[in-house]
Amino acid sequence: MGSYRHMLFVALRHSGAILTLAVVIGLLVNQVRPDGLSLSADLSTDSAQISESQDGLTISIEEAKALFLAQAVLFVDTRSGESYKEGHIQGAKNLPYGEFEGMHEEFLKNVDNDCFIITYCNGGGCRSSEHVALALLDKGYPNIYVLNNGWAQWQEHNLPVETES
Repeated sequence: MGSYRHMLFVALRHSGAILTLAVVIGLLVNQVRPDGLSLSADLSTDSAQISESQDGLTISIEEAKALFLAQAVLFVDTRSGESYKEGHIQGAKNLPYGEFEGMHEEFLKNVDNDCFIITYCNGGGCRSSEHVALALLDKGYPNIYVLNNGWAQWQEHNLPVETES
């Protein structure tokens, strides 16, 4: 009976070692793959709000144009500073998503909390405008909207743009 328990203990120990090795190899392979899965879940309310409230934040190009023509909105370009300099919606301010934490206080210093703000970025796959919009909501700005595919749509509709020299 003692040798049976010993063999069972050895088998379980080896199984545990094999399982641990398989998990480590799987994690390493996942890490180096360009299409690897994210190993951490974002449990913040921001990520949940993007999927649940995306339609509530989205504004159409027609609505954005009307607010622009009425001069009743601040456009926030969330693309890189370089892309912003190459061209942006006329009057837009640049607040790149990657630099939000370092820039938002200075950026928002002269922006009223009740100001209508529309964030935009490059194309359909660009999510920085959504992330900045949610961050601005979190900072107490309730009138935040996202113009999906904003820069491309603005240009397609031949609306006013400007560049930085």
